[in-house]
Amino acid sequence: MAKRTRRQAIPVQNTIAEDVAYVRFLHGVPTIPAVDTYIDGNLLVDNISYGMSTPYYELPAGNALFTFYRAGTSDELLGQTSICRVQAYLQSPPQGFPAG
Repeated sequence: MAKRTRRQAIPVQNTIAEDVAYVRFLHGVPTIPAVDTYIDGNLLVDNISYGMSTPYYELPAGNALFTFYRAGTSDELLGQTSICRVQAYLQSPPQGFPAG
């Protein structure tokens, strides 16, 4: 008999138009100060502190350049930017995770 683990796959459904995607951010690193989040050089959300999360933002699907700065400054926190392919929307949170 196969041994069960506690890990579960998170179902991702792309049930929306292919030209849009939804993203949200969670600040989950207690040793990093509040951040401003830029996408493709444009401020999306500012002053997100540890433990805070954002609502979903609608973005065009495709590649996006994410940059994180110390809130209110031009100090890039990660030392590099991230290019991510924005393409799917998590339909609902996994069981046991808060919805919002």
